[in-house]
Amino acid sequence: ITTNDIAPIAGTVTIPDATTINTGGNIFGSAATNFTMANGRFISSGTGTKPDMNGTYRLTGGVVEFGCSQTTAQKIQSSKSYFNINVTGNNVGKGTGDIIIKDGGSFTVKSNGIFTVNEDGIIGPVGSQSVVVESDATFKCGNAYGFNGGSNTSIKSDIETINLNAGSTLEYVRKSDNGNQIVTSGITYQHVIMSGLGIKNLTTGTFALSSTGSLDIKAPVAFDAADGTVIDFNNRPVQIRSTVAGSASLGDLTGVTVQNATDFSVERFIPDRRAWRLITAPLHKTGLTTISLAWQNGQQSTDRFNPVIGSNSIGTSITNGIIAANGYDAGSTANASIKYFNSGNWVAPSATTIPITTDRKRVG
Repeated sequence: ITTNDIAPIAGTVTIPDATTINTGGNIFGSAATNFTMANGRFISSGTGTKPDMNGTYRLTGGVVEFGCSQTTAQKIQSSKSYFNINVTGNNVGKGTGDIIIKDGGSFTVKSNGIFTVNEDGIIGPVGSQSVVVESDATFKCGNAYGFNGGSNTSIKSDIETINLNAGSTLEYVRKSDNGNQIVTSGITYQHVIMSGLGIKNLTTGTFALSSTGSLDIKAPVAFDAADGTVIDFNNRPVQIRSTVAGSASLGDLTGVTVQNATDFSVERFIPDRRAWRLITAPLHKTGLTTISLAWQNGQQSTDRFNPVIGSNSIGTSITNGIIAANGYDAGSTANASIKYFNSGNWVAPSATTIPITTDRKRVG
């Protein structure tokens, strides 16, 4: 059943067994409308706080689905007791107060759905509940105290089961109050994004990526960890981003057990003007990367008037003569555009295909 605007509704809306009510972006009910459902599905994709019904909720089964993908966010009517919630839209958040899940119920962010929570959270005060983030779904956590396991986290400690399915994304997004945020330990993460502002801090326990996971630290966020904690990157990709707004970073991990850190990409945003800049490579790894792979995106331009640019405009031209040779791009002069400091002099590397070593500072 698809509806148009129906408001106000006096009394109670009851959804019979196996019936689907799709209100789309329309108004359905009012502040005094009660809501009863034992089966079936109620769908709303409108903006603002939904459902519009704000009376007494008696939901013993079925699914309430939030499907807003509009520019203006949809907010789940909070301080109500739900049985099953599905988030299918990509701009769904939470209203004022906690979202209460009943015994045996669930909160699921479906594939391609995006759910954001900045304050309060999802609770299950009675019985057993689950939160599921499906593959290709994103849960955006803005709570200062992290994702789950506490009284002030996005998912409170009385939610018994949390499933981050393979391919799911958890994003720490806090911007307010300097953006500082605790990173939850004790769960196996799939894809993790750290964005917003401030320091995302592992204060206790272990941060671990799954065997198919990844970590993407957006600028200007810092990822730090307290002494005695463990970070297991599980040999998975870690991106440390850099933009015109600044650069992301890892904190001082002295006293932290760091495991399986073998796949890092560290960006450096360089403003669009001609100038010498000091660039260092403060990383050690087995099988050192080369200047070409790190800074030229593994490509070489043979025509300076049609330079090769990497994917997403990643990479820069590095020249040492008018002809492309030894990994260098074709330039307009005989002068090198990269040098390293050696025995009191700045010297051009013999090729850009040689490994980057940490004992040589370079300018480019």
